[in-house]
Amino acid sequence: MHDSTLGRDIMKTLDILSRRSFIKAGTAGAVALGSLSLPGFARANAGGDYKALVEIRLGGGNDAVNTLMALDDDGFEQYRNVRRHMALDREGLLPVLEGSYGFNGAMPEIQRLFNGGTCAVVANIGSLVEPVTQASLQNGSVSIPRAVGGHTDQTAQWAWGEAKCANKLGWMGRVTDQMAERHRPNTFPMNVTFGGNTSIRGQHLPVFSGSPWSSRWRTPDPMSFTRHNNSLSNAKERLLQRSFRHRLKATFQGRAQETISEAEMMSRVVASLPSLRTQFPETSLGMRLKKIAQTIAIRNSPNVRATRQVFGTGFGNFDTHSGGLAGHNTLLRELSEAVGAFQAALEELGVADQVTTFTTSEFGRTVTPNENGTDHGWGGHQMVFGGAVNGNAIYGQMPDLDPEGTDVIGRRVALIPTLAVEQYLAPLASWFGLSQGQIDTVFPNRAAFGGQRLAFLG
Repeated sequence: MHDSTLGRDIMKTLDILSRRSFIKAGTAGAVALGSLSLPGFARANAGGDYKALVEIRLGGGNDAVNTLMALDDDGFEQYRNVRRHMALDREGLLPVLEGSYGFNGAMPEIQRLFNGGTCAVVANIGSLVEPVTQASLQNGSVSIPRAVGGHTDQTAQWAWGEAKCANKLGWMGRVTDQMAERHRPNTFPMNVTFGGNTSIRGQHLPVFSGSPWSSRWRTPDPMSFTRHNNSLSNAKERLLQRSFRHRLKATFQGRAQETISEAEMMSRVVASLPSLRTQFPETSLGMRLKKIAQTIAIRNSPNVRATRQVFGTGFGNFDTHSGGLAGHNTLLRELSEAVGAFQAALEELGVADQVTTFTTSEFGRTVTPNENGTDHGWGGHQMVFGGAVNGNAIYGQMPDLDPEGTDVIGRRVALIPTLAVEQYLAPLASWFGLSQGQIDTVFPNRAAFGGQRLAFLG
């Protein structure tokens, strides 16, 4: 029963942002923007207690088995036998942990960060409802997430930070909701995306979306449908200038005016972002991380005064059913070069200890390959970067790749996760400043996985 679920694409997308929640989010966002310039918030944010979380989503499902593998004789022999034509050459791998493991040869910048103590790997994470084993999956005694191996549902579960689908708000958005009163910036938002990450969408604060290639910003503008039609645009201007007695109409007009004005202000701020000495690769992820670094650089400016911010970005297509080794290697090279430049920029800005960057991906790939790639799996490894990271270490349990062993499931051999998404994300929220009670609010199902705390952050 469970085997047939693995790798199944879900054709019907869940409606993460319903019409009702959109209206609510837009209204709440505009209310927040209207109060951002209050003197109390300016005083609260005048100090240097700045922290930021930066999510890099590897869209499509990263092949963890070809990202990091064992280098000891027995471990590499097992890897080579299982991966066959999709196995990397041992000589091209980048050793870490005294040669016990090796990164893909396309990742020299990440190897350098790992060996330098500012990168850690968290092994074999996946969306889970409760702890599972091969035996419990086979006898059907445990609950499993909806559509294991399906892009839409697994992406949503990672964004929500839970597999039960009980909360349609992003986990980082719920984190900033918990901290808004203490850490809301003067004007610039706490929640910023360069790539459409839904994990940063909360209930009380607006999400601002920026382009890595320009200074234009998008807000929850309820009048955005008028932008490319002159007649509608003129009608919008007349609507915004009218005086309404009807309370709902007047409220809508006020919210629209505030969000439009805020977008214009932010575009002016972003247009004057400072240049950096650090050179970024001119790739999709490189330009996104460059814009995030420039945004962090203005954290203390009078119009910002931010002490907490979350950034969402990502790239891919890591859905490597085809393309062979070269396709996946190209993606990992882009990741490594961009992360290396981003960490150098944070050093330049003096905030390397105050910004933690981490990867997410909806699932790993199958251990056994297809003809020219890999298929949808379950468990996969993630990486964490930053000066606060207890690096040069692997947290969690690296899986046994034996297709006949107990760490895998299914005909195509998917890794059974030994860590839940919540166990990976909760330490990030704790480092960001949430109390244990607040963390339990953000991750209500965390107790299902016991009290183990992964200590990859200081």
